[in-house]
Amino acid sequence: MMNNLYTGREYHISPARKATDLQCLDELNLSKPAEKYLKKYYQTLSEIIWQGRRTAYLVDRNKRYIRKTPKYLLELTGTLDREGYLRHDFTANSFTINLLYMTVHYDLMREKPEVVEFEDFCKIFKEDQTFSVDYTFGNLNYETYQNPATSQCRKIQAGIRGCLTEKEFQVISKWYGLEGKVMTVYSIAIDQGVSSNRIRQTEALAIRKIRSARALPSIIQSSEAQAKSVDDIINRLKILRQDPLFQEEFVLRQELRKITFTPYECAEKAKEFLNGEVEDQTEIECLDLTTRTFRALKRAEIHTISDIINYPYMDWLRIKNFGLSSIREVESKMHRFGHPTFRIYPHP
Repeated sequence: MMNNLYTGREYHISPARKATDLQCLDELNLSKPAEKYLKKYYQTLSEIIWQGRRTAYLVDRNKRYIRKTPKYLLELTGTLDREGYLRHDFTANSFTINLLYMTVHYDLMREKPEVVEFEDFCKIFKEDQTFSVDYTFGNLNYETYQNPATSQCRKIQAGIRGCLTEKEFQVISKWYGLEGKVMTVYSIAIDQGVSSNRIRQTEALAIRKIRSARALPSIIQSSEAQAKSVDDIINRLKILRQDPLFQEEFVLRQELRKITFTPYECAEKAKEFLNGEVEDQTEIECLDLTTRTFRALKRAEIHTISDIINYPYMDWLRIKNFGLSSIREVESKMHRFGHPTFRIYPHP
């Protein structure tokens, strides 16, 4: 049982039959003129099935598309539907959620673009951003694609609400269908009583805010290679952290850091040593801080783990909007990240 984001009604979904189940075109019992037409214009059985599925999708989105469609394609589509090769659960926001993520994280996702329109099912992207079309691949994606769940849309809305004004939030929700219904720029403009150009400006500003605040939750499905890479790194770090030398290093560095706060001459020697070390240039994004704490650190020009470790004690007190809760958060995150003895305040 699934919840349709567009209508709000629940319905049962029967998965579409696999394209590979169809061994030859004769099994569909099409009319002779239809078979002749399909064999003339399409090269493979996979392409024929794909064209039927594409036609069904376009007709589901807009019934007027029937007028523009050759009657033999409509016959194919109707037959595929009766035989169970089609799915009708694509909603208004089936692909717009992916579009939102691609818009916000284009630099990170352009090497492996997500499906943002129906035709993307068939595209195999290359390293140079060009693509080839493979209908077998497209049919497989069509059969296995998962529509965004209501819970995912609510999670996105909860994530972005804190960094946007109410007007910006409404524009993003309607533009990308976070409430199920996707609205055009013109419709949103009428709804809010402003020009279409103003809506585009509001959307662009909201996207920049979402990107800066890292407000989108991580819900895009990982590839097997990506998941394996993360597991390998975590396992290697776990092994490293069990090494007594690894743990002792942080204890000794913290001892030296305490000395740098003292008025004695040896403090300069300690500072010189710490400043000359190979520093951890991992960016603070990896700590997954709250938006408030993250912004406060960025304003203070704290961009890396090394910046956190070497930041002067008295300067922490001068950071705007960085109180006790933020201090505890940073210390806790640093402990989890592999700095178990880190403290913002020096301990005797």
